[in-house]
Amino acid sequence: MTTNIEEKLREVLEKTSKDQQADNKLSGFEKALEEFNELVNKGIIKERGDTLMTGSEIYSRNISFNVK
Repeated sequence: MTTNIEEKLREVLEKTSKDQQADNKLSGFEKALEEFNELVNKGIIKERGDTLMTGSEIYSRNISFNVK
């Protein structure tokens, strides 16, 4: 026979453990971002940035063939 207090305590413990798991994942992402920024600062890698073609680049393609 569980009391109301026991049920509330279980709910709080479950919620806390879920929050801690989310914090662990978040800290992992933050650590990866810091490592990435260090590599960028050292010049080992580059950030990708915006590599999409603009509208004018898409529609004004110059096609040339290597013909003698």
